[in-house]
Amino acid sequence: MATYESRRRDLYNGLTEILGIERAETLMQFLPSIEGSQQATRTDVYELSIRVDDFERNLTARIDRLEQSFTARFDAMNQRLDRIVLTLAAGLMAIIAALVAQNFI
Repeated sequence: MATYESRRRDLYNGLTEILGIERAETLMQFLPSIEGSQQATRTDVYELSIRVDDFERNLTARIDRLEQSFTARFDAMNQRLDRIVLTLAAGLMAIIAALVAQNFI
């Protein structure tokens, strides 16, 4: 693409006047040489932003569902542990009451 290359050469020439040859060459090495057909358009960037937004919403929804699932599981585990502790406490109280009744304590 002749127009693209001429614009790139014009940029280089302007940079050499401001920065000097060595710095201009260094900067131009960091600027990729992309042909016009490979350049992203505003439409490309807009469509990509829509895809990123959709991905973010989907990921957020999945994280929320995972958090709800973990919360429900932890709540169920806590309830079971509470029942186990109460059962053990009741058993211990029964043993203590039996020992007191038999004058072992």
